[in-house]
Amino acid sequence: MASPLLTPEPRARQACEPCRKKKTKCPGERPICSFCRRLNQRCTYGRSSDPPTRSSESRQETRERLRRLESRLERIDGFFQTLTDRAPQDAMPSPQAQPFLHRILQGQTETLLSAPGIPQPQSFDPSRCLYPPPEALTRLVNVYTEKVHSQPLPLFDKERLSAQIRHFPDFLLQAFLALTLLFVELPFYGDAKAQAIELYLRSARPTVIQLAAEGTPSVPVLQALCLLTLSDVAAGRHARVWMDVGIAARLVLCVSPTGAGSATEYASTRDDQTRCCWSVFMLERVFAPGPSLLHIDSYPLGRVGYPVSPPRPRSLMANDDGSAPNAFASSAADLGIQAYCLQVTGLWYEVLGYLRQRLANPTDDPWIASSRHHTLVAQYYEFETGISQLHRYRNVGFHTITSSELLQHKEYWTAWLYLQVAFHAGQALLHHPLFHVTHVRRASSKFQPPSFLQQTIDQALLHSGWPTRLIRTWEKHGIEINDPFLAQLVATAASIHWIFQFASEKAIADRAREDFVQCQRFLADLGTRWPHIAGTADKLAYLQSLSGHSAGASSIPPFKWSAMWDLLDPNSPHSSVEETHLAFVPGGQQIATQHLVPLRESPPNRSLLRGEDEVLASSSEWMNSDFFSLLDVPYFGQGPSQLPPDCHGEL
Repeated sequence: MASPLLTPEPRARQACEPCRKKKTKCPGERPICSFCRRLNQRCTYGRSSDPPTRSSESRQETRERLRRLESRLERIDGFFQTLTDRAPQDAMPSPQAQPFLHRILQGQTETLLSAPGIPQPQSFDPSRCLYPPPEALTRLVNVYTEKVHSQPLPLFDKERLSAQIRHFPDFLLQAFLALTLLFVELPFYGDAKAQAIELYLRSARPTVIQLAAEGTPSVPVLQALCLLTLSDVAAGRHARVWMDVGIAARLVLCVSPTGAGSATEYASTRDDQTRCCWSVFMLERVFAPGPSLLHIDSYPLGRVGYPVSPPRPRSLMANDDGSAPNAFASSAADLGIQAYCLQVTGLWYEVLGYLRQRLANPTDDPWIASSRHHTLVAQYYEFETGISQLHRYRNVGFHTITSSELLQHKEYWTAWLYLQVAFHAGQALLHHPLFHVTHVRRASSKFQPPSFLQQTIDQALLHSGWPTRLIRTWEKHGIEINDPFLAQLVATAASIHWIFQFASEKAIADRAREDFVQCQRFLADLGTRWPHIAGTADKLAYLQSLSGHSAGASSIPPFKWSAMWDLLDPNSPHSSVEETHLAFVPGGQQIATQHLVPLRESPPNRSLLRGEDEVLASSSEWMNSDFFSLLDVPYFGQGPSQLPPDCHGEL
């Protein structure tokens, strides 16, 4: 390519004017070419017009040409970097070890910015200054660590991120900037932050998709796909999320075995690869409906191992051997808090998939032992059996932790909170009264066993209360929660609280109203940082408006199926609900919490009893009392329980 700064001398045309106009090959004889002589036409030769001189070109045109050239070279440079991603990313390469295109770009950029007459840019400019200065980039790394890391993806090692980001390929840096800018205001961007986010996304996506189409599962491409997916989640672009996750999952299936290469030389790269694989697994389970490609016990997840987990705070370990003070003897090894978060996310996905099937086949009998419902209940029991005692609620003292302790070990406590909320929300969803009370009675004529209904209602009440209690305790410390998936889990609990507002028992109804308002506040706050959650808060407001119209009533008012289902499964198309069900669920459904005759009946009126009848009443009242409540039998350890009196059914 000829440099625009050079001015070549004018040269004669090699083709005559008639041949040039007809776009035919001219023989070039002079003064008359053989082609014109044969056609008996006039043959003339002209000279090319003088090209514009350097003085006639504007500086703006020069900068624009250099910008376009730089952009093309950056894309090529990013492509070559993905082919050489085996080198440790946290290493500090020498200038000779850097890609030669990177050095060329750096030299051209420095020349352009230092050229006389061209002012140095101090703010974001798409044509002159695309990336923030180093101090702003450091701020964005801190923002990612505080607001995105492990909420819920374990994508990067936060200890190495500051060193790695300086060597990110261009498309990965753009994806990183587009996501982190959602949570911070920087003077460098000013009023152009939205423009910068859109530009970064438009620039990164074509390169990432093109590289992914090559079928090489490089770490930067997988990291960029995960970041782009979270940006699309925040924007509510569900179709694009499904495409991003589908591409990333197929790339993970192409990952080479972890045994390849030197374990000492490429340990950090394999750790990054492991984090990428499990991050894609979590995105697939949380934000992409439909059949999954990745499974915990199959290749490659079964071979890469779980990602490194943050350690359990030493302050929680009382025994000399580091074990929990109140734990039963168990052969289950501690896999790390991240491993259990990934496992419980898989259970959530299975429950949600089961309920999608129930929408299509509502005649399924969940009380049958061979049903999918019972299989999932058994899987939750197996999960409880396999989890290490070190991370159970009773052995970490979450209700007594101080704010300083929580901040000091925030990475562990963030993962622990996710584990607890996901465990209880999953079981609450499995026993949701929408499917076992309102839905089944309308779709099936079979008589439902009262024992099953009692168990379902009890489990729904028990597990829907735990996410609200955990969130309330966390918020008392004044520490921000920023996990978008927690919004879906809390919304699930809120939908159950809304139904139990209309329970016949006043104590249950009052508590449900309080918990519903708590969930509303949490989602409204989280929606200020993740825009797509604002839609979830609007659906809760819609349900609450129905509650206001039925204040004091003991039956559910009519409501839209889609509004309720979107709280449970916001990532599925609405057509599957609207085509199969009525637009509105009829009102008037009674919400009973007692489907069996209670062991403790209402005490008789002693004023109406005389003599032997009074003795029998006293005897009967004692026999019907909750005998086991008089005994302090702790579930763990040998001493009395130190839990709050209302904490039952904890993980």
